[in-house]
Amino acid sequence: MRTILKTVVITLLVTGLFSGCDNDASEIDDCGNGEIDGVEECDTDVFAQGSQCSDYGYTSGTLSCASDCKVDLTQCSGLTYCGNGEIDEGEECDTDIFSQGSQCSDYGYASGTLSCASDCKVDLTQCFGSPECGNGEIDEGEECDSDVFAHGDLCLDYGFGYNPGMVACTSDCVLDLSPCTETGQCSNGVREGSEECDTDDFGESSCRMLGFNGGALSCNDDCTVDISGCEETGMCGDGNLDEGYEECDGDYMAETTCIDLGYERGELRCDEYCHFDVAFCEAAGICGDGIYNDGYEECDGDDFNGKTCGDYGYTNPLGYLFCSDECVMDTSGCEYGSFCGDGVYDEDSEECDGSDLGGKKCEDYGYSGGYFVCTEYCTLDESNCIQ
Repeated sequence: MRTILKTVVITLLVTGLFSGCDNDASEIDDCGNGEIDGVEECDTDVFAQGSQCSDYGYTSGTLSCASDCKVDLTQCSGLTYCGNGEIDEGEECDTDIFSQGSQCSDYGYASGTLSCASDCKVDLTQCFGSPECGNGEIDEGEECDSDVFAHGDLCLDYGFGYNPGMVACTSDCVLDLSPCTETGQCSNGVREGSEECDTDDFGESSCRMLGFNGGALSCNDDCTVDISGCEETGMCGDGNLDEGYEECDGDYMAETTCIDLGYERGELRCDEYCHFDVAFCEAAGICGDGIYNDGYEECDGDDFNGKTCGDYGYTNPLGYLFCSDECVMDTSGCEYGSFCGDGVYDEDSEECDGSDLGGKKCEDYGYSGGYFVCTEYCTLDESNCIQ
């Protein structure tokens, strides 16, 4: 009886043990099914406690679920107990209490003032001389580094008016303005140093020298030039026609041509000062003046630019060219004579023409047989004749 009872107990224990293992494995396998199973804190976008950072004691941020179905709080910030003057979990500081130390030097900086942000994170923005100070690059918390400056290396860059001096950089990467002493004064009426202007003193500058069509310059309080009075007149080269100042602008010719300006033809252009350039109108000449104008005419009157019917493929010396009233070449007079390629053999100037061999045979030239072919130059090709 005892043996039977013992067997039953052992069986139940073993069964329960393996049953528990199956449940744990099942819970692990179910992570990612979108349901909270067993020991899971969340699953995909479903959370056991809540889906907001505020449900976990934070004031802001984005809650997420990790791949192991554990809540990920790394993107949550601003614990609700931030501001109680104690360092709680997730805080770097609280009011004037700091976990690592209360000095910038405790965080690797040379100087400055450490503070605690409203989210209980350490604020290093007022700490200077970072651990990277001296590497020649502007890093967080630095105003300068060696000979590199965040906003320029001239005293002028820091509001010192006319001053030829240069700022310096301290060993803890803090800007040193001590070299900047006033050696001049903007608004004294005299343009000095790097001043663009001073009151009414613009040097040689004017609206026109700056590329504008007209107008008047003015001087700002910081001795820089104000061009607003120039901009009203427009600028040559901007592609817009400013009436009263420009005849044209770039490719915009105001619908004007050489003919509108009294020329017979040609290409009207716009010069760098936005005035009409008629050089190519004049170069085109006038059709009918008896002078051939290259690029615009094929001929003019009796001036055929040295060309003959032969230049157009005609071979008969009796042919002649005409020049039309539009100064275009007319070859109709060349057609009275034959030309190579017209398929008609001309015994005065051709050996053959196309298939017209003029009755010639290889045998007439001492060959035993074969045949002639006529070349494109109207000469006989004897390569197919047989000796």
